[in-house]
Amino acid sequence: AGIEALMGNFEQSLTQIQDALTLCKTAKDKFKVYKSIESYYEMRGQIKKSMEYMQLKLSKLEKFAPALIAISEKIEALEKYVIAGQKETAFAKARELEAELAPPFNESIPFGYLQIYTELGDAEKAEEAVVGAEAYIQKFQFEINRPTVLNGQGRIHEIRGEFEQAIQSYEKQLELEPTKAKIHRNIGRCYRQLKDYKKAEEHLQKTLQRYPFSPKTLYELALVYADDGETEKALQHLQKAVKVWENADADYKYATQAKKKLSQLQS
Repeated sequence: AGIEALMGNFEQSLTQIQDALTLCKTAKDKFKVYKSIESYYEMRGQIKKSMEYMQLKLSKLEKFAPALIAISEKIEALEKYVIAGQKETAFAKARELEAELAPPFNESIPFGYLQIYTELGDAEKAEEAVVGAEAYIQKFQFEINRPTVLNGQGRIHEIRGEFEQAIQSYEKQLELEPTKAKIHRNIGRCYRQLKDYKKAEEHLQKTLQRYPFSPKTLYELALVYADDGETEKALQHLQKAVKVWENADADYKYATQAKKKLSQLQS
């Protein structure tokens, strides 16, 4: 299924994942497959369907995973509610988690608020969450959470238009997660804002080398080409992104933006 998705054969990929689901024997098996289906629909901009499988995934996770892992997954899920336009639900879920978690696990909740506020574009509140997340890392020596903070700091700088500082944060994250190709997309996006189109293209191509049909990366690269006056290349990449998002939710902002840009360039 993973190979088919990387090749852009999305229907075949979904068929393989669904076949895998019929072979599951344990909660852990189902968790893995539900997570794959969640990711599949998220990539295709079908966030409502993605969230259905996110809930199924979390219900299976609780049956076998240590508490800390289950908590981390629930916190990570908060951002998706915002992406789906369910801001109030995101905050309600965060408050529920904060009330349910016994010390010291309740001290990890700033990571959830960091996800929520960066997605909402609220730099001030996100920065407050960074302080809480940093305190958690220092108290428990959980340096495994450092990349999340660096990513959050990068997003805060982007919200404020501080693109050089954002690049610095993302590059520090990349040092800790050198195989996480999607970080290059963030760096490339910032270089485009700085009008350094060559570096923007270099970083975005690094993501595409790993994920050649990543619609967000294709869209970002199309914007680079459009800004740099290479309309034909921009159209090619936009058309591929729009194809991946052909069945996206009507209110999925990335697909809407890509279709609007495609229409502008075609006219």
